[in-house]
Amino acid sequence: MPAPIRDLALLSDCQSAALVTRDGTVVWWPAPRFDSSSALLDADAGHWSVRPAGDFVAQHRYLPGTLVVETTMRGASGALRLTDALALAPGARGHEIGREVPCALLRVAEAIAGEVDVELDCVPRPEYGLAVPHLASADGGIATVGGPEHLFLRGMQPLEVKGGHVRARLTLRPGERAGWALQRAPGMFAAPPSRLDPIPALEDTVRAWRSWAELHQGYEGCHREAVHHAGLVIQRLTYQPTGAVVAAPTSSLPEAALTEAEKRLVAA
Repeated sequence: MPAPIRDLALLSDCQSAALVTRDGTVVWWPAPRFDSSSALLDADAGHWSVRPAGDFVAQHRYLPGTLVVETTMRGASGALRLTDALALAPGARGHEIGREVPCALLRVAEAIAGEVDVELDCVPRPEYGLAVPHLASADGGIATVGGPEHLFLRGMQPLEVKGGHVRARLTLRPGERAGWALQRAPGMFAAPPSRLDPIPALEDTVRAWRSWAELHQGYEGCHREAVHHAGLVIQRLTYQPTGAVVAAPTSSLPEAALTEAEKRLVAA
């Protein structure tokens, strides 16, 4: 794992989970279920980074009342705000969230100061890195070819394939935004899923989480905010179709194929 566990933020759609580091790298995402295999794991077994070019310092937080993560990265030329979420079904509210999900990871970058050169690097590796798929243009984005599933990356800017990487580089000025959606579909010959516009989908996911949080605000005692956030944590670890709560979002790491990344995660 390229970051200590304290620097990882947890995303959830109540059916699966993703981990994102403070430097803007997604390093874990099993889908469509918590116990599915991950196509993003570490430097050698898949990852997806969105970050400013050059050196920067970063901090992240959960948007209030949500499991949407906002990371602010400040470099020499400006500051970038990166917002990440696992998409919930459009229009889902309250206790409906997580019943149906589009199996999509959303990322939206916005310059909040100065001009920021943004770099995207997506390296999908299904089956914990055992499958090294071919990457090809498909349906307005880039799709994997080979392995037990298809992954589709689409964005608001052109994407290019270099070797086993999907890359993009763009410059954002204050107030300008760029978004991407990575979607997964099971099956070697899976058809492209319906296209998601990442910015409206992210905004709808924020509203969905807040609609759930508003139903669970009854506690007014000590450490009120911490207790309310704990409720969100339990909800994000709940597999909504059955109501079962997973012991940990990384419970599907294969015991028979421990990687150095997993050993470090367990040790932490």
